[in-house]
Amino acid sequence: MNEIYNIRKLENLKEYLNQRMVSPRLLNNPRIYEILDGISDEFSLVFLDDEMRRILDEQLLVEKDGTLRYLKDNKRVKIKRNSSGIETIKEAFDKRNSSVISEKRLFDVDGIEYLYEIREGNLSWEDFENNIDFIPSKKIRYTRDTTMFNFIKKQEIGQFVVKKYLIQHVQYMLQNIKLGRKDLYRINSKSTKIDDLCEQLIISQAEFDMYKKVFSDDDSKGQEEIFKTYCSNNRRFQLPTTYENAVAKRLGLDLQKIK
Repeated sequence: MNEIYNIRKLENLKEYLNQRMVSPRLLNNPRIYEILDGISDEFSLVFLDDEMRRILDEQLLVEKDGTLRYLKDNKRVKIKRNSSGIETIKEAFDKRNSSVISEKRLFDVDGIEYLYEIREGNLSWEDFENNIDFIPSKKIRYTRDTTMFNFIKKQEIGQFVVKKYLIQHVQYMLQNIKLGRKDLYRINSKSTKIDDLCEQLIISQAEFDMYKKVFSDDDSKGQEEIFKTYCSNNRRFQLPTTYENAVAKRLGLDLQKIK
């Protein structure tokens, strides 16, 4: 019953944002329900009654291009469309030292995450409140390898070394680069760092190419086993199966034959 109620609540919120002229590309992306769930938690949404609509009307800003933006409890959030899909930027301000931590996530049209970036810096509260950007003193970026779906590359600001990771044992990360608290709880991990969750590969280009060959379309057995475990985990832990078809395509697999 609670699940049905939550779905209805999110559908009502989605329709409200549609009326507010939020970009259709945002509202039609498979990631929208995860994003709406976050907004619902931020505003302690129970019922979308007249009072709650008034609060959302005041605090949710919809820009001309359909971007959604809001400031709530020392956090500012921006959700916008881009040429490949959608992106979310969440920034948290710490008044004790005027520091800001930013998380940027990019999703394609199928809702698959292909970039996760963490930035840290400093900003005054006035600039933070007025949506002024900051110059990062630290930046870490994780991106998917463009030629191999379950490989991730990491690069830190000011460094030329690119570390490479293989998503093999943590199948939850096939649709995500960042993992949420529920995912971490299920795999009994206290770490929140991708570096601790994925297998780091040797940096040598020759050895990296060897890994890619093993998991290439020429030898799809490894890919297939990873995907089967991913699907099994989705059912075992009652996780969304929304992205299974998209993940199968990225791995070069026929979903119907595997199932």
